[in-house]
Amino acid sequence: MLAFCLAQMLKLSKALKRFTIIEPGLRALGPQDANDYIDSMGLHYEALENLILIRAESCEFGQISLRRLVKLSYLEMQPQVLFFPGVIQLLPPPLESFLPPNLECLVLVDVNRASLQEIFWLFKVLEKLFTRKRSGALLPLLKRVTLICSLLLEVPLLLYEIAQAATVELLAVCGDPRHNARSFDGETSESVKDFLYQYKN
Repeated sequence: MLAFCLAQMLKLSKALKRFTIIEPGLRALGPQDANDYIDSMGLHYEALENLILIRAESCEFGQISLRRLVKLSYLEMQPQVLFFPGVIQLLPPPLESFLPPNLECLVLVDVNRASLQEIFWLFKVLEKLFTRKRSGALLPLLKRVTLICSLLLEVPLLLYEIAQAATVELLAVCGDPRHNARSFDGETSESVKDFLYQYKN
């Protein structure tokens, strides 16, 4: 029902550049498949630049596909929704098959809600993403990946080094990402503004 209402709202002649969907609380009120949200944006695939999609905790996640959002430069989403569809033990399909091609800034929220196994796989997926970016095979415009955590999260030093080699700023932020922060190399980030913990393994 919620996806249907959104589809009606999105039947606008004026193209949207920013869109936010936050499902409240623990109970899933939105569609089972997050792709229903993306399908409802059909008129805005070539205009949308900023998308925030936060799903309720009780949702069962299917693989979301954002390839159609060709102008999308900013994406904020839970890692479970973006990278871990269905059975967590399975890695996602090839990253280029579902990530928006012109992404510049990726913000992964509620990272601490993931299990230890999910966090392990997240680091593996990010390592693959940075390696593919460095080779020129994936997300050539990507500049920054931010992990939003409610508790201290130990990010391997090697992952920072791989990100730097791919000219991507990797940030781990405790709290709201819109407050002051410092990146791993000590330079003040322009887009993230809360205190940044510098994690070392």
